Amino acid sequence: PDVLGYIFEKYINQKQMGAYYTKEDITEYIAKNCIIPFILDRVETALKGNPESFSNLFQPLASEPDRYIYDPVKHGVTLPLPPEIEEGVDTGKPNLLERRAVWNQPAPAEYALPTEIWREVVARHQRHAELCSRLTANPLPITTNDLITLNLDIRQFAQDCIENAATPDVLWGFWRAIEEITVLDPTCGSGAFLFAAVNILEPLYEACLDRMKAFMLEWSQASKVPHPKYYKDFAEVIARVEKHPNEKYFIFKSIIIHNLYGVDIMDEAVEICKLRLFLKLAAQIEPDYNQHNLGIEPLPDIDFNIRAGNTLVGFATEKQAEDVIQQDLLGYKTVWPEVKREAQEISELFNLFRRQQTEIGGAVSAADKKRLRDKLAPLEARLHNYLASTYGINDQNGIKKWIQSHNPFHWFIEFYEIMDKGGFNVIIGNPPYVELSDLKGQYSIRNFRLLATGNLYALCIERFSMFIRVAGRCGVIVPISFVSTPRMFPLMQFATNTFSPLYLSHFAVRPGKLFLGVDMNLTILLGQATLANHEQEIWSTRYNRWQEKSRCVLFETLTYAKTALCADLK
Repeated sequence: PDVLGYIFEKYINQKQMGAYYTKEDITEYIAKNCIIPFILDRVETALKGNPESFSNLFQPLASEPDRYIYDPVKHGVTLPLPPEIEEGVDTGKPNLLERRAVWNQPAPAEYALPTEIWREVVARHQRHAELCSRLTANPLPITTNDLITLNLDIRQFAQDCIENAATPDVLWGFWRAIEEITVLDPTCGSGAFLFAAVNILEPLYEACLDRMKAFMLEWSQASKVPHPKYYKDFAEVIARVEKHPNEKYFIFKSIIIHNLYGVDIMDEAVEICKLRLFLKLAAQIEPDYNQHNLGIEPLPDIDFNIRAGNTLVGFATEKQAEDVIQQDLLGYKTVWPEVKREAQEISELFNLFRRQQTEIGGAVSAADKKRLRDKLAPLEARLHNYLASTYGINDQNGIKKWIQSHNPFHWFIEFYEIMDKGGFNVIIGNPPYVELSDLKGQYSIRNFRLLATGNLYALCIERFSMFIRVAGRCGVIVPISFVSTPRMFPLMQFATNTFSPLYLSHFAVRPGKLFLGVDMNLTILLGQATLANHEQEIWSTRYNRWQEKSRCVLFETLTYAKTALCADLK
């Protein structure tokens, strides 16, 4: 599956489409620091009646800090520094520059990460000491967002929280958060970020199921009384798992159907993405020659999860659609209620379509799919007509050509249930880096606040904010112009008003580069969607320059510092 994605995104017209193959270290860093914090936020909400249970989850950070500090940060810290290096540590003594003269020499491998000099080794030792001090402070000042700020091993932390869940309510909080999380890549390409999401969620699903079985085993003992609520809940989940060929298949199928959503303007990209997910699922199949059809369950239908369409053209929200339809003074009173009703009916069919594949029989028929498509198509056509009218196009031939060139996608009906609940929980991706001037003759974009920035990636960030729920998590990788050029200052203002906390990490293009073949300095944005009039909280790394041989430790050694928006960029 990974090879398919690489080949596709390597050989399409990257400059024209603004699409680049995103390596696994980037997708994993972004995905884990969006998905896991959202899960922890949901668990905290689920345990609000018992806040001590949630705060207890963070106790291992104090008792075993090194378990959650990445190995590259810890490398060599147990070794005493050579005397000539130790001599330069004390800044209070005179002749500091002379005492540190040898610090600019390369350090040996037992002390150093690839390419490190002694100065960097000492700084990393100090960073490790600071982390240990922070984690062991009393009272423990660690929150979910601190896991990102301190760049801790958030995957290990989440795994331990589940495996060591002391009470069933904690475990059930994790299970519900994991099972219900909605992860969207609105410019999904061949699915690199969705694959990263699969890799993040799969071990968490597995850990939850293992812990449920452990609770069930404990309650089955003669001296134990089953929990009146969670015994039934856990039993129902385990029964659902047993209806499938094996646990791994159930997990991957659940993730693909219930957790993952993607949209891309290229039909070919969407098909490659779906194929990659199918191959991932098919790899979990274990044929049983004693059963009908070898015991192989039909692959899921995810045509309504991974969709082709233009993320930037279409009605993102109900209000956008209503505002346009409202201009039809004669038809508004009848048309808008019909649109609402049809959207709700389609949502119910979508929900049934998904449940059929994991809970009700395990498969869907061609008739099921046709019924859903037949219901969706007329509503799409009606909304296409209304949107085309805002472009001054009202004749049927003109509308047909406009649809072909613009490929509109109406988020509030295509994902009605999710949008009706406030939006997606997590949005991750790599939006296209294309100047709007390069779109002439292809399609046009209207009604965006950030049109003056002149680049698609800015409009994508604005668009993403329309379908992420409050407290949802967003992570994207964009050009560093986002934070460093006057043209993009409106985007930076928009981002700081939309997300808090906001984490920004910056990467040079030389000597090493994140995207091979792409000469572009880049910034990764991680943020939590927030309400208006919030206090701005911005964290930033330094401008990271590295050699290719040290890429293996690049993300694990990132360090954030608190900063503020620079008004001088105006």
